[in-house]
Amino acid sequence: EYGYYGAYSMNPYWTLENYNNYNNVNRILGNFNVGYKPFEWLDFKERVGVDHYTDRRRSESPKYNFTPIDKTSGNYSTANDLIDNGEYRIDQYNVTEIIHDFMVTATHDFNQDFKGSLMLGNNIRQRNVSNLSTATNESGGLVQPGFYNLANSNGPLNLIQDSWSKRRLVGLYADLNLSYKNFLYLQATARNDWSSTLPKKNNSFFYPSVSGSFVFSELLSQDAKRILSYGKLRANYAKVGSDTDPYQLLTTFSRGEINGGFGTTTFPFGNVSAFMSGSTLGNAELKPEITTSAEVGAELGFFRNRLTVDFSYYNNNSKNQILAIP
Repeated sequence: EYGYYGAYSMNPYWTLENYNNYNNVNRILGNFNVGYKPFEWLDFKERVGVDHYTDRRRSESPKYNFTPIDKTSGNYSTANDLIDNGEYRIDQYNVTEIIHDFMVTATHDFNQDFKGSLMLGNNIRQRNVSNLSTATNESGGLVQPGFYNLANSNGPLNLIQDSWSKRRLVGLYADLNLSYKNFLYLQATARNDWSSTLPKKNNSFFYPSVSGSFVFSELLSQDAKRILSYGKLRANYAKVGSDTDPYQLLTTFSRGEINGGFGTTTFPFGNVSAFMSGSTLGNAELKPEITTSAEVGAELGFFRNRLTVDFSYYNNNSKNQILAIP
């Protein structure tokens, strides 16, 4: 029987006790670093990292057949009975990510005032993801109440999802830094990536950046610094490239479903199988998304930085945006 706040409401304490969700996560993190410095001005570094985890999620929904607790008025009928065949579901996620970086850094002091550094690097990133979701029969539910096991399915198992994906990104990059007398700075970067999720003819994309700053307060006299303690002008221009998720180039298929007024029919239905086209069309002509940004700004500090002002003006423009449109 059911009835808590009223004759026809479920007991929330029964719900808390009988609906269960479990989550078991096992994770392994590791990294390996090697460094070599043949000269004072030259440095080699190699780094490899691995992140692997498994996530097993289980949900238990009870099987029950309850009638309203109100049996005295005679106004209730079997239409008010609460019936649920129950469900047991398992979601298994496996994720493995491998990251590799190799960097060469050179530094040089051209003189006492002019200094610089240059870094060249290579980056490789690969991510494997798999997901398997299975549950007891969608309509039949459980055979034996309280026994949560896929073998207790009242009918064929419900295979909700079985997916696997691999994504790989390879990049080359450079980073140049120059400084003059601790008041004039210049930084320039460049990177080229090759992505496995884009078409072969469009899978390479290059994006540079350059920024500069001028700390003009270093040139002021001590009397002037009593009013303007700190002053810097800055400007930068950058491009940023990005790819997309795996398997967006082709239209995919999934198991068929028919939505009707009396419920949903999911295939296979008996011995009949069916697949349906995905709601999002694939695009074999995808190009990398490039975002271009420009910014100018100023930082001012007055009266020993008791009063500060920070001003920025920027503009962003994205080209070839990758959006999912049904």
